[in-house]
Amino acid sequence: MLELLQPGQSPSPWKTFLYKNGQGVFHFCILVNDRKVFQQELSGIGVGLPYHIGYFPGGSYSYVDAKEQLGLELSVNNLSDTTDLLQSLLNGTALPLDELKS
Repeated sequence: MLELLQPGQSPSPWKTFLYKNGQGVFHFCILVNDRKVFQQELSGIGVGLPYHIGYFPGGSYSYVDAKEQLGLELSVNNLSDTTDLLQSLLNGTALPLDELKS
């Protein structure tokens, strides 16, 4: 699937990217089966933890700055049952990104 975006009038990450870099690839989206394993692979080439993560009942997504290593940002998506993780986040027994840390 290819998604082409043009920023609207409101401030947005896409508008900031366009003004800073001109036309180009904002990010590349990857669907992974195991976020932790994929993050370990990224760490192996020097990519840090995601700078933004979102959770929803059917999965999660994150944005990873891999510009230095790969020349672009990655959107890492995972479709899985996050019910228990969401409950842990809501009741304060987990923090965002805990599931990616060793």
